[in-house]
Amino acid sequence: MQAGFREDVSFVRDAHGNQFLLRAKGKTYALIKKDSAGSESIVAARLPRSHLRAANPQGDVYLTQADKLIRVTARGRVHAVAGGLTSEYALGRGNEGLNVLYGLTVQKDGTVLLAHYGGRRLLKIAPQGQVSTVYRSGPSTSPTGVTTFGDKVYVLESGVPGNPYAIKVVVLEAGKAPVTLADYVNTP
Repeated sequence: MQAGFREDVSFVRDAHGNQFLLRAKGKTYALIKKDSAGSESIVAARLPRSHLRAANPQGDVYLTQADKLIRVTARGRVHAVAGGLTSEYALGRGNEGLNVLYGLTVQKDGTVLLAHYGGRRLLKIAPQGQVSTVYRSGPSTSPTGVTTFGDKVYVLESGVPGNPYAIKVVVLEAGKAPVTLADYVNTP
């Protein structure tokens, strides 16, 4: 561990208040569950560099690893849900490092909605792994976050190279056109 950096690199909470942490263990990471009493247990060990993104009510935790969506079950089983999610897309020459997967949310039926910044799109990944694009951003912004409330999907978009200060919130609802709630695309 380097001085000045914590060993816990990211975390999420489930519906029961359990906190899940990724803890650096040398060159790999361990997924740690910390319950409301503060007791810790290892759910999965020796994970490659990952980013925790969400947990479902059943205690499964979702991570992204490079271009993959990974589910770690409450019993510690590691399962690749979908892969190759960023391989076809990029923002252009010199922006390869921006072709990343950001925020995600897990719907009640197990479907995952995942923000793909470099592809300027919101992905829908069925529990069986089928991938589809449910929304595409315009030229000034790209999805960085997503959440649901009822039947509505809220997409947070941030600026892309050439327009880094843009922020936008879009609401998606089945059978309706996307609605923009907030749109700040000006530079300071």
